[in-house]
Order: sequence, then structure tokens, then C-alpha cells
Amino acid sequence: RFSLFSKPSARTTSIKASIASLPREYGYVELVAALWPLVNVFMGTMVGKARKLYGVEYPLLYREYKEGDAKWNADSNVYNCVQRGH
Repeated sequence: RFSLFSKPSARTTSIKASIASLPREYGYVELVAALWPLVNVFMGTMVGKARKLYGVEYPLLYREYKEGDAKWNADSNVYNCVQRGH
């Protein structure tokens, strides 16, 4: 039975002890876990903009290189770097 004045259970004490044993820097792990979805959305947006700019249609993931066309290959390299960075 629950009571505000009862002693904490062994499980509660064990959880508190586990949390207290974590290193102080563990907060950085939680920060990364919380911010990762935002970074993923940002990178997805960058890939979408690059797709539109360089004319890469779905379902292609990467832009092919053309032999002898330096401008096309430079643009392909930029797009492919954005896609791989995502």
C-alpha cells in the first residue's frame, strides 16, 4: 500500500544509487540524444534543397558522373557529399 510517509522500497533506493553512480559528464549523452532528431531533420532539409538545385529525382540516391563534363562532375560531387553527410 502506498503512503507518503512509508520507507522507500529497495528498488527505489537501487535506482537512486544507480543514478548517483553515473559520471557527471553523462548529461552530454542525454543532450546528444535529445538534439539528434533536430540534426537529422536539418540534414534531410539540406539534402532536399540539394536535390532540387542539382535536379536529382527520386528514387536516385546519388548523382552519376559524366565523362568529360567537368561542371557536371563538380556539381555531382557537391550533391553526393551532401547526401553522404546526411
